[in-house]
Amino acid sequence: MNWMLIPFISVFNCLFLFIFRSNFQQAILFTLMGASMMCIMSYINITLSLHIKDQQSSVKRYILSYLLGIGSYFLIWPIFAHLNGLNWAISDGRLMFIFVVSSFLMNTLILAMQNRVVVQHEKDQAELENYQLKTANAEASNLLLKQQIHPHFLFNSLNSLKALYRKDINQGERYLMLLADFLRSSVSASQTKLSPLSEELELSRNYLEMQQIRFGSALQWSIDGAAQNEIKGFIPAFSIQPLLENAIKHNELTECNPLNIHVRLSPHSVKVSNVIRPKETEESASGSGLANLAERYRLCCDEEIKISIEGNVFTVEIKILAHGDHHH
Repeated sequence: MNWMLIPFISVFNCLFLFIFRSNFQQAILFTLMGASMMCIMSYINITLSLHIKDQQSSVKRYILSYLLGIGSYFLIWPIFAHLNGLNWAISDGRLMFIFVVSSFLMNTLILAMQNRVVVQHEKDQAELENYQLKTANAEASNLLLKQQIHPHFLFNSLNSLKALYRKDINQGERYLMLLADFLRSSVSASQTKLSPLSEELELSRNYLEMQQIRFGSALQWSIDGAAQNEIKGFIPAFSIQPLLENAIKHNELTECNPLNIHVRLSPHSVKVSNVIRPKETEESASGSGLANLAERYRLCCDEEIKISIEGNVFTVEIKILAHGDHHH
């Protein structure tokens, strides 16, 4: 901030050189002294702003700043005058006028620039605090939305497990093993907002195998796409599984007319599609599902999920993110 005032000081002293017909030596002397005073007054103003912070005392701070600035001029002038061998007297009205006006103008410039820096700093600080508050709210909302998934899924899984044990104990045991693996993986995935695509696909395969035990040949599924193992990226944790659950929940499944769920991968997105065959009797909704996933995508990465219906095929497309640190 200080060096920016040097041109103003030079112009100011050249103006006084012209008005009062001072010699070149005095103009140089005033310029050097003005540069020194600029540093002294900057230090004075910074010290005053640190010790007098409340708005009610701002007038007091400004008065002290101007008085100390003028006083500093009168204290430092004898040193410069002695070094340059100049004779002077306190009764020299022209000299005293130069000191007062120079101090006033310079101090005004310093205060203006200092206040601008302070205002900008306070604005940046307020924006930072606002951003941190929004981030904290987003984190809390995201955590709440993620927690809605697990009770809903666990409720359905336990009901399925109970039914399987009544029909086939061996299938129930296998289902229980798959459920344990799924929950173990889901606990690890829930620690982060974004998960690697490979982990989400593994969770999805695990889930679909559990559901195939439950429904048998009434459920058919596939996960395909170009170079599955080569597609890298991240998606919000538990993004694909709710789409699979949504398809099973809202569509009729029979051995004569099985439900086909297709998960198709591309370098930039994942598409989950199924033929629409609404159930005659809908299962009770828990409040999670597509709305939950859409909100989590918005909070995590400011992205939207794409929902489309072509003929009787229902498709949801979610974007694959290049990095695991999207969004605040």
